[in-house]
Amino acid sequence: MQNLKVGTPVYHYMNMRKVGTIVRIEQLQAEARWMTGGTPSVRRVAVVRFADGTEQTYNFGDLMRADLD
Repeated sequence: MQNLKVGTPVYHYMNMRKVGTIVRIEQLQAEARWMTGGTPSVRRVAVVRFADGTEQTYNFGDLMRADLD
């Protein structure tokens, strides 16, 4: 498991050349979809700021740490 927190340099697994920094971690309400044997829960996402000043929201599972390479 990766220890992602505010200030960690990360990249999206589909765009590895674009490295950004996590600036905020948010919890989003679950959608009203029920799965077999479970209940909906909150979803954690990270807001990533890139060098050009843009910000984008990603699921934690889609991010890789850039400082481990």
